[in-house]
Amino acid sequence: MAKVRAAALIAAVTKVKDYARDNPQKADEAIGRVEGFVRSKAGPQHADKVGKGGQALRKGLGLPPTGSGGVVGGPGGGQVPPPPPPSQGSRA
Repeated sequence: MAKVRAAALIAAVTKVKDYARDNPQKADEAIGRVEGFVRSKAGPQHADKVGKGGQALRKGLGLPPTGSGGVVGGPGGGQVPPPPPPSQGSRA
């Protein structure tokens, strides 16, 4: 019986990884919604742990990390913004 459960779990994880690879934006949004729900229940003192858990899940699924430090709805939409252009110096 345990082998059947393990096989079912492995099959489910494989399907989730395939879905995340085929639909990275939807998978990232779903993880963000779960993070928001857990944050609302856990409180602000655990927000950093929720963010780290979300990042670990994204990494395990092969998704890029969020550019907002794990905060749902933050700037960047899951993308890291490009660096600012080099300064030209001041001409006074």
